[in-house]
Amino acid sequence: MIFLNIVHTNPTKLHSASLVKDAQQLIEQIISKLNTEGIILEDYGKSLIAPLFDLYMNHNQEIFNAISKALVLDYCQSFSLLKRDTNQSYRSILKMHCKIWQESQPGVQELVSGGKSALLQFHDQANYQTFSRNATEKMPSLQPVLEMVNAYLLADIYAFLPILDEEGSISISFRNWEALTVNYHQALEQFIVFASEAHLISSAKLEEVLAV
Repeated sequence: MIFLNIVHTNPTKLHSASLVKDAQQLIEQIISKLNTEGIILEDYGKSLIAPLFDLYMNHNQEIFNAISKALVLDYCQSFSLLKRDTNQSYRSILKMHCKIWQESQPGVQELVSGGKSALLQFHDQANYQTFSRNATEKMPSLQPVLEMVNAYLLADIYAFLPILDEEGSISISFRNWEALTVNYHQALEQFIVFASEAHLISSAKLEEVLAV
C-alpha cells in the first residue's frame, strides 16, 4: 500500500505517535542495511519482509483502514518525478501500485485482520516468524497466502527505496537501480496474480489496473 512512502513523507497529521516511532525505526534499519558494502538487492529486500510484516500487524487497524485509499490517491497525484528516473519506469510502476492498492485494499484489510486474530488465537503472537512457520510446516494450504504476502511486502519495500535514494539517505548503485526496477515490477505482478486468485481484486478491475 506504499505505506513507507506515505509515513516518511507526511507522518504527523494522520498517524499516531506510536506508529510513526515504529515506522521510523524500520526506516532507519532500511537505510543502515542498504548502506552496507556489497549488498545484494534481492537478499536485502527479503531481509526486510519480516520487520515490515510485523509493523503492519502491530498497527493494522491504523494502517489498513478506509482512509488508506485516500492517502494513496493523494500521494500518487502529488508525487514528483525523480531526477534519476529519466524514462519514468519507476513512476509507471508506482502508478500501477497505487491503483492496485485502491482496488485490493478492502480485501487486504479483511485478510490482515482475520490473519492477525487467528495467529493470536492459536499461537499467541502475530508476527512473520509464526505466520511463515505455520504456512510452511503446519498448514501447507496457506502457502499461496504466504507467497502473496511476500510479494505484497517486497513491492512496498522496492517502492520506498528510490525515495530514500532521491533524498540522499542511501545510494543505490547503477546495477542495483536496474535490478530494483525489475524486482519491483515482478513483485507487483506476483501480487496481482495471487490477489486475483484470492478474489481480492475483480477481473474487471484487474483489466483497468493493467491498462495504466
